[in-house]
This record gives sequence, C-alpha cells and structure tokens, in this order.
Amino acid sequence: MKCSKCGAPIEDGQVYCPVCGEEVQLVPDFYSSTSVTNTQKKKEQKLKEQQEQERRRKQEEAAHRKKLQDRKRRKKILITILSLCLIAVVILALKYYQDQKNLNSFDYQMNKAEVAYTNNAYDDALEFVNRAISLSGSDLDALILRAQIYVQGGDEAKAISEYEKIIQLNPDHTMAYGALIKLYEADGTPDKIKDLLDNCNSDKIKEAYAEYICKVPSFSINSGSYNSEQSLELRASSSNDIVYYTTDGSTPDRLSKKYTKPINLTEGTTNIKAISINEKGIKSNVIEGTFTVTLPAPDAPKITPVSGTFTTDMTDTLIYIIVPEGCTAYYAFDKEAPTKDDTLYTEPVAMPEGEHTFSAILIDKDGKVSKASTATYTLTDTEK
Repeated sequence: MKCSKCGAPIEDGQVYCPVCGEEVQLVPDFYSSTSVTNTQKKKEQKLKEQQEQERRRKQEEAAHRKKLQDRKRRKKILITILSLCLIAVVILALKYYQDQKNLNSFDYQMNKAEVAYTNNAYDDALEFVNRAISLSGSDLDALILRAQIYVQGGDEAKAISEYEKIIQLNPDHTMAYGALIKLYEADGTPDKIKDLLDNCNSDKIKEAYAEYICKVPSFSINSGSYNSEQSLELRASSSNDIVYYTTDGSTPDRLSKKYTKPINLTEGTTNIKAISINEKGIKSNVIEGTFTVTLPAPDAPKITPVSGTFTTDMTDTLIYIIVPEGCTAYYAFDKEAPTKDDTLYTEPVAMPEGEHTFSAILIDKDGKVSKASTATYTLTDTEK
C-alpha cells in the first residue's frame, strides 16, 4: 500500500504514513493511477488554499500589528514632540527670565562690556557699558571704561567729555587727570591743560603732573617808583622756559615780544606783563609790575661872581657857570629864565656895562631843566 499523499509505501496495519504523517486510507488496488493523482492534486490544492489562508491571516495580523505599532510610534512621536515643545517653552521662558535678569544686572553688563573691549569689539562694548551706566547712574568704573572705548574707537571728543565728567564727580581721580591731559596734549590744546590744573585743588594731583605746570617768571626788581633809569630782567623758573612780555597793558601770549635781554625802564610809568611757556607749550600765569621812573631835574646852576657892582678896571669881570658832568648850560641877560633856545654856555661870559641881570639854567642828558639861577651885575667904566 502507498500513501495517498506522498506515495510512500505503507506496511499493512499502519494507520498513518511514516513519511508525511497523513492518515492512511485504504485504497483498493483496482483504483487507477489517475484517480490517485487527482485525489493527491485535490489535497495539494486544499493544502495550498489552507496555506494561502494562513499566509493572508498572518499578513492581516502583521498589518494589524504594524498599524498598532505605527499608531504607537505616532503617539510616541507626538508625545516626544509635545515634550520637546514643552521643554523648549520652558527653556525659552528661563532664557527670557535670565535675559531680563541680565539686562537689568549692572555686573553682567559690565562683564560683557569688558570682554568685548578686550576682544576689540568696541561697538558691542559701548552698547553693554551704556546699558550698565543706565542702570548705575554714574559709576566711575563704567564711565572710565566708556571713555577708554571712545578713545579706542577714535572718538576723542567724546572721550574728553567723559573724562571731564569723571573729574567733576571725583576731583581727586589721578588716572582721569592723566588720561585727560594726554588727550588735550594730543589735541594740541595746552591751554586746556593749564586751565585743568589751575582749577585743581589737589596737591597730590598737581605733584603727579608737575611737568605740565609752568611757573611764572620773576622780576629782578620790585614794582614801584624810581628816581633813575632801571634795567629790568625777566627770569624764567626753568632754563627751558621761554618768556614773553608786553609793555602796553595787554595780556602776553605766544605772539608777544620774546624776552632776550634786560628791559631799560626810562622816565615815565611802564606796565610790564610777562608769562613763561614751557617745553610742552603750557603757559604760566601772568606776572605784572608797574614801574615809575621820575628823573630829578638838575639843581640850579652856580654862578660866579655873585651879584654886585664892578668897574672895568677890575682884574676879572667875567661871569662863570659851574656845569656838572652830563649837563649843558644856557644863559641870557635880563630874562627871567632862559631856555635851550638861548645862548649855549661854552666859556666865561663878559659882563656888559651897566646894570644887567644874568640868568642861567642847566639841562641834563635826559632833558631835565633846572630852575634858573640869577645874578645882577652893575659894571661901570672907571674913566667916566
């Protein structure tokens, strides 16, 4: 007997095929091979259908599982997205809170400004330090940093204004004075350096920047009145200082007369104003003096002989004028007081006959005219 399914030989009495396990059906020997083949095909067809059904069932199950998995995956993705969105919202909220906190934190803004300044990002540094100043009011460190940013950014005018403000807030800020002096020096405005240090009341500051302070020159003689011409020297406090002066009462400057030799003070009143300018181009304060020279007139000349009566037979009837050195004498007869338009005395003068008044004056080298001296002579001829 053969198995109807696989055709394997089956011993008598066996219920199942030892090869395929199919239940044994007793097939009469008289069945033709065609009948066996058809039966086998039917069984194979049925098995295929069963296998197809099983395949479809498994596909449906797989599709269902996939659908469930996709649904779970979408749900997981959605939960993940929602979680990420929630985390992002939290992060943004925290960041906004921190940004607001930093925006209103002086220390934070100053730190950012200093970092940007160190990295030469001057625009960013200026933005941060401006915010810091708006929070602090007038913090000196912030103002100094902003001034330094202005300098590095090439805006010297704003830097000068900033340092001037710092000095107003703290008149003893040595560093601010130094920075401002350097800016004035670079700007070619030494007069501003003078004004800055003139208005400074701190001895410490003035000592620190003594090289920028020019001392006033001095006069070799005191102001006052003199009865002779004077020679006035203007003495600078340093050999490198240059002295300028005026004699018309105006304030001296770099365009005034440069002092090179002593000033001759002649008769009259002379007002001298002088300044020194040091190597840095900084002026001193003005020293002023008024000098009045009043030259005395010569004493009235001495005339000999004195008034009297004389006769022509006398040994000496000449009139003499004693003329001091540096003076000249002029004389006239019968005139109250001669002038320089009268006769110049060069030798003794003969007495004229009769009664006459002889008068004489002296004029010194400065043109000063003495009072007149007079003498009256009566000369008679002895033969009459």
